[in-house]
Amino acid sequence: MRAAGGTGGGTTTGNAVNVSQVSLPNRLLISSVRFIPTTIGSRTQPIVGRFRITDTRGRGVLGALVFAQGIPFGRVSTPPEVRTDAAGFAEIRFQPQVGLVFRRGASVVFFVRARKAGENLLAGVSARRLVQVRVVPR
Repeated sequence: MRAAGGTGGGTTTGNAVNVSQVSLPNRLLISSVRFIPTTIGSRTQPIVGRFRITDTRGRGVLGALVFAQGIPFGRVSTPPEVRTDAAGFAEIRFQPQVGLVFRRGASVVFFVRARKAGENLLAGVSARRLVQVRVVPR
């Protein structure tokens, strides 16, 4: 394997592959999702989503674009897309908003998308996933 840098789309980092090397029939996968903290307890404490993007061969993907949005809209902030790092991880920071209801049994569903720049948002090697984070009033 070659180190990151270099020229051309064949560059890899560790066992990660550059998103430019992922093409059909291989696809991107949102292979792991972790939120810190694991529940939303107040409007003052941000929540960080950590998303690992791999290809269908299980390799981390460098440079994939990751977007996440709370559903329904207005419960948490909607940050811009971020690129995955050399291990295939992207971190996105969300801030709870006024529209977030704090009651027992409430939750926020997040729509998460990973894509390759320049491709159709709904086609190509892109991936989508829904994940849920519980709201636990303090």
